[in-house]
Amino acid sequence: MADALPSPSGKAKTVFWVIFFLTAFIASVSFIPMSNLSLRLFTDASTRVATWFFPQRMNNAVMLWALLNGTIGLVIFFISNKFFHNSDDRTVIERMISLSKMEIGKTIILSLLVFLSYFGILSLVYYIFHVDYRILFIGVRTFQPDVLIVWLMYIPVFFLFFLSNSLRVNGSIFYKGIGEIRGMLFSGLATTLGLIIILLIQYVCLLLTGKIFWTETNLQWLYVNLLFGVVPMIFILPIFNRYFYRMTGRVYLGPLVTCFIFIMILSSNTVCYIPL
Repeated sequence: MADALPSPSGKAKTVFWVIFFLTAFIASVSFIPMSNLSLRLFTDASTRVATWFFPQRMNNAVMLWALLNGTIGLVIFFISNKFFHNSDDRTVIERMISLSKMEIGKTIILSLLVFLSYFGILSLVYYIFHVDYRILFIGVRTFQPDVLIVWLMYIPVFFLFFLSNSLRVNGSIFYKGIGEIRGMLFSGLATTLGLIIILLIQYVCLLLTGKIFWTETNLQWLYVNLLFGVVPMIFILPIFNRYFYRMTGRVYLGPLVTCFIFIMILSSNTVCYIPL
């Protein structure tokens, strides 16, 4: 496993906390605009017209948010690495992200095997007991072949966010001296804080005034409610990214496995307007 970065101090510590609050702020203020943008970019899905072009209107909003925040996260990570890390730190990060062509192939194959094993076990449980996995706002249905083409469509866009999270967790948040449990909880908070703020604004406003905060369009309240299922999923995302990093010393297996599984869960639980 690649070495952990040293604990940030001085300017590096200041940069660490600035990035923490800046990314949370961006995540919070960008979700509703990205949701509104999805209505204009994906007009067919938004108006319930059958289409092959990103046909899940609720996932489209999350996808644009993930694309924006994943891109910003990657930019911030590499700028921070270039200007606020010393040569030893950069060596650790370079080792963390280096991967040969053969290793790329093995990582993709392994991630697909984990994906198939996960849904294979779930299908076996469903066959024997006729139950699948459901807890609170999250429901994991058995493998749905009908949404496979939709899954393939959304995977590349979402992967950017999952990769960005893995880099941030293992190349920024986890440093020498921080415990695994503490680091995972902090990573989960760092990943979800912006979306939690949206939920707090929406429902604190409802508590105090009797009205929800976002009411500009008929769908805004639905997009906010969607976060009840999204927040728990991306809160545990850093846990898997950290676990797979500790196994491999690289930052790629975690985001591949979680992206494959999480996007299948989202795709299987969302209305899909495809011309079948």
